[in-house]
Amino acid sequence: MIIVGAGPAGLSLARTLSGSRTEITLVEKQPREQLADPRPDGREIALTQASIRHLQSLGAWERIAPAERHELREARVLDGASPFALAIAPPARRTSHLGVLVSNHLIRRALFEATEGQDGVTLLCGREVRQARADSDGVSVRLDDGTMLEGDLLVAADSRFSFTRSALGMGAEMIPTGRNMFVCRVRHAHPHAGIATEWFDYRRTIAMLPLGPGMSSAVLTLPHEDAKELAALPLAQLGPQIAALTRDRWGWIEAVGPPV
Repeated sequence: MIIVGAGPAGLSLARTLSGSRTEITLVEKQPREQLADPRPDGREIALTQASIRHLQSLGAWERIAPAERHELREARVLDGASPFALAIAPPARRTSHLGVLVSNHLIRRALFEATEGQDGVTLLCGREVRQARADSDGVSVRLDDGTMLEGDLLVAADSRFSFTRSALGMGAEMIPTGRNMFVCRVRHAHPHAGIATEWFDYRRTIAMLPLGPGMSSAVLTLPHEDAKELAALPLAQLGPQIAALTRDRWGWIEAVGPPV
């Protein structure tokens, strides 16, 4: 099996099949150093209880420090200026929280550590696929250094912009929305109580994802020009502007990291 892309999907599949009779070659264009210690990208991933169990089975969950796991106790969905909210809570008899928020780069690092060195898994870092073929005889890819790989199954896990998928003639429809997503860690006055808020306001969508005490990840989806103007603000001005956009629902807000 050839897996192109050592992101969470590619690494999870390789780790799941490691130790089986399947020989796996995992191709990734990033150097090993970036896979072993990926840079923060601003994204916080909400993991359900099922996702946590899966990471445990892969030997990845225990590689994420408990202090980096932030409980998601409840989610609330708001609509414009309406005083009502759609509340999503876990079944009371089964668990105290919906899931856990973990930074994307920490999940990637944990999966890499759990996968590297496993039996039956060969990791080729710093290599890019230049050609891909699939027919009744099997699959093959040619890498940028001229190496040819052959196998019975080819998995394209190289992002939503997958070159491998395109090279095989598999199309994908992409619909521009005229919006940009803006992510920034913030401190705020009012406690979040472990509740994630998704607010569908006019011309924008705002999500506040609970992290540590008094800390959240602010995720704003805005028209291109609005997002560009917000990203250009100094950190000292960014927090108050986010507070204004959220109508001071969380009190004062201070940006603690550069926007992504």
